[in-house]
Amino acid sequence: MDQKNTSPTSYGPCETTPNVETNFATSDPQPAVAQVTTQDQVGQQQVVVQIPVLGKHPEEMICSSCHETVVTKTKKKLKSSAWVSVANVCAIGLIFFWIPLVIPSNYKTVHTCPMCKNKIGVYKA
Repeated sequence: MDQKNTSPTSYGPCETTPNVETNFATSDPQPAVAQVTTQDQVGQQQVVVQIPVLGKHPEEMICSSCHETVVTKTKKKLKSSAWVSVANVCAIGLIFFWIPLVIPSNYKTVHTCPMCKNKIGVYKA
């Protein structure tokens, strides 16, 4: 039998290196954002993408759809896992169905733009 010596191929260094920085300065009037910077090793080009850090409360940001500076409109919705918990609790005893409905971590906060009504993001506790 003829066997060839095959060694793993070396692909070299990765062409892009992402860095993630988070700005949580409290004295700065700008909203908190996670900043992703990508550097290309060949041409040293830099692409900066700012990702809004959403929370339970309305946030000031620029809408990605209408490009207006807005304060998001928030709405709390029950997570699908909470509905599963309601069904499980109902199987045990019908009178305790309400317990998963009062647990704050069973809710998600949906942020929408008040101008164009586009969904900006979801905060899951």
